[in-house]
Amino acid sequence: MRTIKPRYTEAERKALLSNLVIQVDKREKNNNHILDFFEKHKIQYEERSLESGDYNFYIKQCSELGIMWDWWCDNLLVERKNSLDELANNLKEERFFNEIKRTVDMKHKFLIIENGSWEDILAHKYQSQYSEKAFFSQLIKLMTKYDFKIIFTKNTGFMIYQICRWILEQEILK
Repeated sequence: MRTIKPRYTEAERKALLSNLVIQVDKREKNNNHILDFFEKHKIQYEERSLESGDYNFYIKQCSELGIMWDWWCDNLLVERKNSLDELANNLKEERFFNEIKRTVDMKHKFLIIENGSWEDILAHKYQSQYSEKAFFSQLIKLMTKYDFKIIFTKNTGFMIYQICRWILEQEILK
């Protein structure tokens, strides 16, 4: 059965975006550059404990647009790694993959990696002794078996906001 979705005018779309609040996991470390980006661009955020992932969002109640209570996005996972070394270490841990396995039913899953690229992995531009082949294999596994989108970026705050906007477009505004 198809869901009936309202059509929003451009002004209403902007109003919905102004009610977007990015959730930041309280345990997230070394993310001041991301929070600074949100503050500089007047993007609302709040820190809270998230069950999985580092970032998510919700739309605040906006009765004039038909949103009678806060709309929580429950099908998005944004996981951030601040370096290839952090990611390499996580890829070797069973705990990391146990968390990934719990997200199997989530529709949208993103892994954002700062300070690195596919080329950096090939050139072994990281401290870990994790081999390039094993590194690539695990990332390919994340993409194929667990349906993760992998994004290398230097502007993480912008990327997180754009992902949240895209999901809002897909889930509510489309």
